[in-house]
Amino acid sequence: RTFYIFSLSTHLLYNIFLRL
Repeated sequence: RTFYIFSLSTHLLYNIFLRL
């Protein structure tokens, strides 16, 4: 289940990058 958390974190980071 660690992979799931990692995926969520990556998605959040990606969203922030898009906002920038």
